[in-house]
Amino acid sequence: MIISTLTVLLVGAIWGTAGGGLGIGIVPSEEVASRIDEIVEDEDRRERIEVVARDGESLRAATNVRFGELMERFGEMSGDRENDAADFEAVVADLDLDARVSQMVDLRFRLKNELTEDEWNRLFGNLEIPE
Repeated sequence: MIISTLTVLLVGAIWGTAGGGLGIGIVPSEEVASRIDEIVEDEDRRERIEVVARDGESLRAATNVRFGELMERFGEMSGDRENDAADFEAVVADLDLDARVSQMVDLRFRLKNELTEDEWNRLFGNLEIPE
């Protein structure tokens, strides 16, 4: 239960900020994606980075739906005194959030591999991270 609970908290923290803006640099937010053209000069790398950004947006959208389902199911379950930790664990396992977190981390490293250190700092260095 601990691992899945941490996953729920992590995904909630990531997606819960400002309607899903991933300002912490795991995958590009819309703000970051909109600046790629002005920061990355090499066309081939820019195209690969834009693919990562699109993949990140697709993952973000799909995870928003799944996370909403999770919160809804948790809400429904919380009123039933008979539910135990295993019941909540089953919901988390069913929604496969652990795999989504792994996909987020993979996207982050795909992005890191395409950007120079300077480009990374220009894209993410001045973002305000919501508290």
